[in-house]
Amino acid sequence: MKLLKKDNKEKMYLQISDIIFIFQHEYGLPDDIRQDFNDKLSKKNRKGLDDTPYTFKMFTEPTTVDFIKGLDYVVDYDSHKKKSVQDIFEEACVLQDRKQELAITFNKLNLKEREKNQQIVRMCAELDFTILSLRDLAWFKEGAIKMIIPESKKAKKTERKMLKQKRPKI
Repeated sequence: MKLLKKDNKEKMYLQISDIIFIFQHEYGLPDDIRQDFNDKLSKKNRKGLDDTPYTFKMFTEPTTVDFIKGLDYVVDYDSHKKKSVQDIFEEACVLQDRKQELAITFNKLNLKEREKNQQIVRMCAELDFTILSLRDLAWFKEGAIKMIIPESKKAKKTERKMLKQKRPKI
């Protein structure tokens, strides 16, 4: 999931699972964006929390923020946070139907046509990823998995708690 925050500077938060998918599927990823992703993945978590696929990493470089904004297959948290689990499930079902239609179309092609239409395979992979992200969001809303949404009350509370634990006792 991605989450855009604006104050004096745009900040884009992106989950580790999204970063990994982007590395695997975005061919020709610009070097500055690749380096920015690598830097975020290799930094030790300052709050002392263990990173999970659901951990958000913050990006502030304008080129990286713009690049992430353009990735339609990465679920935007703000556009889904008020949706019900049922609405999210229905959205995932629509995407699954679309993916199935693309797969049927691709399977009807002969070998030569398949080689020319590899973008269909890519689109199916992106749809799969979006569907899994929607599933994770629904599970989060149901309380089945834990995520700390950046700049939320829970994130601030967790940060304060971690800072208290790290202070040396006198």
